[in-house]
Amino acid sequence: ITSFERPPNFTGSKLHPLTLFPDIKDIKLGSTLLPDQLQDIQSVRYLKSHAAKVMDRRQQSYFFTLEQNCLIKAGKITGIERILSRLYEIFSNYGTSVKKPFTSLLVFIIFFSLINYIFTIGFVSELFQPIDQTVIKESLLQSLESTFLPFKIILKKELKLTIILFGVLQSIISILLFALIGLALRWNFKRD
Repeated sequence: ITSFERPPNFTGSKLHPLTLFPDIKDIKLGSTLLPDQLQDIQSVRYLKSHAAKVMDRRQQSYFFTLEQNCLIKAGKITGIERILSRLYEIFSNYGTSVKKPFTSLLVFIIFFSLINYIFTIGFVSELFQPIDQTVIKESLLQSLESTFLPFKIILKKELKLTIILFGVLQSIISILLFALIGLALRWNFKRD
């Protein structure tokens, strides 16, 4: 297997349909000046186009991710768009990973269960008391409900306002993660 220090420039070349490239982890982005970074963007776009022609979704997604990273490094994506792009990469690898948003969903269920537990029993004063299994179960159920039945928590008047607000936040996050899972499934099963 050949490894590359930079995205290789095959612009204008005719690549064999069975040409495979290493994962993006094995291709380093140039740390030099802007002209080299612009060359990296053009090289990666050509490789992404080739992967699309031969219908290799895995390679196409690798090169799309690499292209986005080149654009950020070259300063073509800035400000809030850069932040959103990085979040999109972190939580779904630009809409190509089912594993990342699904894992994030599970992590958020556990995280918000802990938040619900802490706010139900009170803060530090009661944290070191014996664990109440009933409260743990209720906290987990509340987190699952906020995940799978978004915004239902608003109807529960008996809960503390902080728990309701965290439930709404979890509902929003869950909807976004389910959308990312849907995008990734569509990407993985897309047929031209």
